[in-house]
Amino acid sequence: MAKKVVISYNSNPQVTDAFGFAFFLDGLAIPINGFLGVNVNYWKVGRPNSSPYGIGILPTLSKTINNTVAFLKGQYSQSNLTYKRVGNTIEILMNIENVTVTTSVDSDGRFTFVSEDVEPNEDVNLKYFFEYDNVDGDRFLCKINKKGYKGEATEIHGKANITKGKAKDHLDTFRGTGLDVQLEANIGLTLEDLYTDDEQTFTVRFYKNNKLVFRGFLKPDDVFESFVQDAWYINLTAIDGLGILENLSFVQEINGYDGFNIFGKRKAFDLIFLCLKRIGIPMKINTFINTYYEGLTPSDTLDPLQKIYMIADRFVKIDDNTIMSCEEVLKSVLDIFQAVITQIDGEWYIYKPNELYSNKYPKFRRYNELGVYIGLNTKFTGGVLGSQIDNFYPHHCGGNQRKKIKGAISAFRLGYKYGFISGLLTNPSLTHNGNLDYIGWTEASNPLPSFVINDPLTTNGLLMTIESAFIPVKLLTAQTGLLNINTQIQIQIGLTLFPTQQASRVNFAIKCGTFYLTSIGTWVNSFDIFSLTC
Repeated sequence: MAKKVVISYNSNPQVTDAFGFAFFLDGLAIPINGFLGVNVNYWKVGRPNSSPYGIGILPTLSKTINNTVAFLKGQYSQSNLTYKRVGNTIEILMNIENVTVTTSVDSDGRFTFVSEDVEPNEDVNLKYFFEYDNVDGDRFLCKINKKGYKGEATEIHGKANITKGKAKDHLDTFRGTGLDVQLEANIGLTLEDLYTDDEQTFTVRFYKNNKLVFRGFLKPDDVFESFVQDAWYINLTAIDGLGILENLSFVQEINGYDGFNIFGKRKAFDLIFLCLKRIGIPMKINTFINTYYEGLTPSDTLDPLQKIYMIADRFVKIDDNTIMSCEEVLKSVLDIFQAVITQIDGEWYIYKPNELYSNKYPKFRRYNELGVYIGLNTKFTGGVLGSQIDNFYPHHCGGNQRKKIKGAISAFRLGYKYGFISGLLTNPSLTHNGNLDYIGWTEASNPLPSFVINDPLTTNGLLMTIESAFIPVKLLTAQTGLLNINTQIQIQIGLTLFPTQQASRVNFAIKCGTFYLTSIGTWVNSFDIFSLTC
């Protein structure tokens, strides 16, 4: 079941009234715009909202409720989370299966919280749908959702069939899945809105006998239609999203926009999950890889992808600046195991093809849409193909088929380029989330001084206002780990002045144990700093 929270207002809130809520899946909090929950308060009468925690109280209850909804939509957005005003209530829906919720309220009865279970609804943006039966009596249903659409769904006529991308050999990493769709259109229902330039505007779900067998995006190009008739067929293609990974940088997405660079030591599975997450269609992930390093005891539930770590910092191109695409990163990780990825029944499956040859009932390790392990999934991967002449099902689609026999692989060598990270520091560009939260850096024990502010034009670096006194203030600290004896360290710092500034300087210190490095190359046990001035 999905979860709905209803806030019911009895009177206009007062200053210090507050509420909060958090959603959980398999015991882990679901991120909401970078936060693990929502905690806000009504902070001022007649004043604007205060990002990200303060809601302004307006003169009437109706205006305050509208302001609250606008605040929640603006500050705490999530792809599966919706906010809706109904009379003097606000309905908050987390549209994820098996989700739980915790709530808190401090209002002296001016508003109350109630939560309830509801059926998950993937049809909130349903624009078109069609159904049909084949000659074998199977029932097919295709649903086309449009991003942001809130109107009534329209039944159309059409048919579809699933296709698989060609692979040169059984070791090709990507096994793309597609859906060929043929729709009936006429002068009264042209379906021209399907010809969008945005590859992720329309999502498609295809069912066979009420079982989901494909989900993906409607591809905006390669659309064919009749030119002169008043009724015609439209031929479109839906894709599973693997093909768009080449156009997506390997970064964390925040509110639909490219966000943080990804740093630090990461599990192989986490890298895979972050790549697939960027496609924008939440799907379960199933893995069947049984290549273990020495000392790791194999078992059905132990996933090697959870035990092998990689440094995410190294996923940059040869110029040490351009971030790799998600396609490059995903291929780099899967190539270590000679694994492939494909979509089956609306879920991702990652496996080694040669392992399926000897095991027709593999136990896939299954993860939910948030990347959390949820158990084993036994999948039958064998089967027999016959001929439609003998009414055998499943059968080949064509009457004449050929089988090509290729030579066996007598030996196989796997090579992996380890590569190097661009530097010792995690997050050397000081990338932050807009609230001065720096990945890989620790803030000073006291809050950052007020003269450090956000730069509205970038999420990299520190923007500092002019200070009259040159008093060293510790802002951020980063740890590099162990260094070898005689290691030489090169530090590069970029410093930019505002046009009104006469001079500026940056102070930094290098500490090893209890000793500080001095500008003349010696180590002392007292605080010492380097200064850069421009």
